[in-house]
Amino acid sequence: MTKKEPIPCDTTCIEYLTVYDTSDSMRSITLYQYHEKPILLVMIQVLVLFVLSTSIKASSHSPFPTTNHFAVTNTADPDSSAPEGTVKVNIIPRKKNAIFNGKQIHYRIHLQNTYNEAQDGTVGIEIKTDRNLKQMIGLYKIHIRRKGSLNIRTKFMIASPGFYDYVTQVNLSSYDDTIRTVFGYKPTQISTPVHKPVDFEKFWLDTKKELASVKPNYIIVYNDTFSSSSHKFYRVEMQSLDNITIRGWLSIPRLGGKFPVILVLPGYKQVLQPFFPDEQAIFCLTVRSIQQMEEKGKNQNEEPEYCMVNIDDKNNFIYRGAYMDCIRAVDFIFSNYKLGLDTNRIIVFGGSQGGSFALITAAMDHRVAICGADNPLYCDMHNYYEIANCRTPDAFPIKYYNQYLRKTNTTKASLLKTLDYFDVQNFMPYIKCPSLVALGTLDPISPPSCVYAAYNKMSAPTKKKSEIHILTNVGHEITERYSFLKFLWIEENTVNTQSH
Repeated sequence: MTKKEPIPCDTTCIEYLTVYDTSDSMRSITLYQYHEKPILLVMIQVLVLFVLSTSIKASSHSPFPTTNHFAVTNTADPDSSAPEGTVKVNIIPRKKNAIFNGKQIHYRIHLQNTYNEAQDGTVGIEIKTDRNLKQMIGLYKIHIRRKGSLNIRTKFMIASPGFYDYVTQVNLSSYDDTIRTVFGYKPTQISTPVHKPVDFEKFWLDTKKELASVKPNYIIVYNDTFSSSSHKFYRVEMQSLDNITIRGWLSIPRLGGKFPVILVLPGYKQVLQPFFPDEQAIFCLTVRSIQQMEEKGKNQNEEPEYCMVNIDDKNNFIYRGAYMDCIRAVDFIFSNYKLGLDTNRIIVFGGSQGGSFALITAAMDHRVAICGADNPLYCDMHNYYEIANCRTPDAFPIKYYNQYLRKTNTTKASLLKTLDYFDVQNFMPYIKCPSLVALGTLDPISPPSCVYAAYNKMSAPTKKKSEIHILTNVGHEITERYSFLKFLWIEENTVNTQSH
């Protein structure tokens, strides 16, 4: 490459790029292959562009050709006039949703200096796996003129499908910041081991038979407070597994005919309140509580945390009953169709724990026509355990698992052996209805690789009519835009489902 002379003016320049690993001393080079482990390889390529008043000096002792550099653009912004100033940093993936399926990952780091003085310092990047294994580290010495901007373009390759951190560290004269974003690489190819107990199907068939032996004793009470000129509201009670009473709110439009039924399943420790729908019947279920377990003598250890009640015994684990509570809710809809409930159009959905309930209900009860699950918990639990221990050991639910292991001297293998019966991914192959799943790439409770690994275990025919939405740089939540799209998707699939 022919070196261009810089335009004679006050230029901003990148003087060198340093990339280093944990085993060697720092190196000033322009291209480096970083090996954390042989199977995890990232190659970073850099390309130099000289634009306007920018000059770039490559390291003179680089062992690689000087045509491989990061593309850096620096332009003045005379209209910026902040009295004190800041540095605005934007991390921009080439793919809008930060999901890459090609050979290379492209990012642009844009820095806008609104200070009345130049900024000197460094911009560092780290690429890490979801288990905090570093794949590549880059450090850039930069100068941004007053009221100027700078673009750093990065291009690199990843070897294994998954979700990765792209961490940017900015350290300048008057500004410091660390920004973590996440990108996905070929997520449809994420494949993790299946830890399915040999008696998994028998365990749940026997549990469903036990539920069927419990008389539901449905109680339906009209509620004047919530009922309106357009909807009738009912308070509902019924008996579930272990003869525990579960409750919910049912709303039905006053117009004649049969209506699709949306069964809303609760998040963690959530007591659902009535929904006010337009054109559907809504059944909001609240599953069994710790107090109810105690009243039945089924919390002998007086465990205060829901997800830990009887975790040492798969036959008494609280989620065995909670999963059956959801099935009993479907029973209720079928048994009370004369209220105007279309049993051919039952939609189950929920978020977080409710998302797990929705997927598992759809898997175990094929009377469900449509399923929606936002940020489902308890997916791919072996993988989750490793990721959470590396990244968020003090967060829910991993902190409770670790506390339990320390308190009881139980082994991790024994704990996971119980959780295998309740792991969402082991239910996924049994889902037959169209399903919509959402995940947040910054979700520490339902890591994106765990949710996607579970989704990938759906059967091929089910996946053809299902969708997964990736909410970029979103945590354990959903966006308003996705919420709108979700209800459009549910409405479209409801229309496509034949009514009685």
